[in-house]
Amino acid sequence: MSTSTSPHPAPAPAPAKTAKTSRLRPSGQLWTVLRLHRTALWVWVAFVVISIGVLLWVRYGSTGVDAAATLAGCGTAGHRACDEWMWSDTALVTTRDRLLEIGQVLRNLAPVVAAWAGAALIGRELENGTAELAWTQSVSPARWLATKLAVPAAFLTVGAGVLVASYRMLLDWSVTHHMLRAGYEKYTLYFNIGPATVAYTLLGLAVGALAALLLRRAVPALVAGAAAAWLLTVAIAPWRGSLWPVGAVGDSSLWHLPGSDSCGGGIYNHNLIDSVDPCISAQPADHYLPVQLVETGIVLALAAVLVLISFRVLHRRNA
Repeated sequence: MSTSTSPHPAPAPAPAKTAKTSRLRPSGQLWTVLRLHRTALWVWVAFVVISIGVLLWVRYGSTGVDAAATLAGCGTAGHRACDEWMWSDTALVTTRDRLLEIGQVLRNLAPVVAAWAGAALIGRELENGTAELAWTQSVSPARWLATKLAVPAAFLTVGAGVLVASYRMLLDWSVTHHMLRAGYEKYTLYFNIGPATVAYTLLGLAVGALAALLLRRAVPALVAGAAAAWLLTVAIAPWRGSLWPVGAVGDSSLWHLPGSDSCGGGIYNHNLIDSVDPCISAQPADHYLPVQLVETGIVLALAAVLVLISFRVLHRRNA
């Protein structure tokens, strides 16, 4: 009597969707960084999204709309002069103040990023031993640090770039509607916000990383990184007006360089949209991009030097 045996059923193939998903998922050290520091990275993404929301609110909110309507036609027959609004209209004053405050936030991103990098991204891993554990699992210290810097650098570059572009559009709108005084405010906002702003965030990342590698503790690295990044930005800022040859005195497109007492307090003439007094140390408006590019190069070079020092410090600690 013969017995028949049924063959074992073959294992079901993995669903195609699952296989495709696994192929699209980052792997290795990159995925480890994204997973380990997802909270810190999400905080940065949330900051960018909220900031863009604030910029849109300044432009399209009721206050911004009222401010633009108040200044519509200013300087023409039958309308108020464009330089008479400053202290007389709540909507205009509020809109102007929001522009200045947002500019201050963007100019001070570097110390915040330095603290974020020093404490959350690198300092914490060195303090709790996560970094040493990774080095024992076929990940070299140099590769570990390179990934720790590359991933947040990508997030920072994209996020800061979007913020700068959005702010520049808002600033152009505000100038079109005569919401900024010629001179100090325009110079400060136009010449301080641009490609160099993105470079300063990367400088903050480099400063924070170096502070973490030197101190190997999250909180001290947070404090030291933020302080060092702030001091660097303060030290570089006064040289901004000297990064490019100064325009000729009497040029109708001069921008007022803050701090010059020889300008008599500034001229708020709406007929000279980009113009102020022919001050000593003033920069022509068309020097904006050259000044920004030179400053960007200097800041990126300084960040690169700090990154190289960070790799040297890591190598010596693990030699």
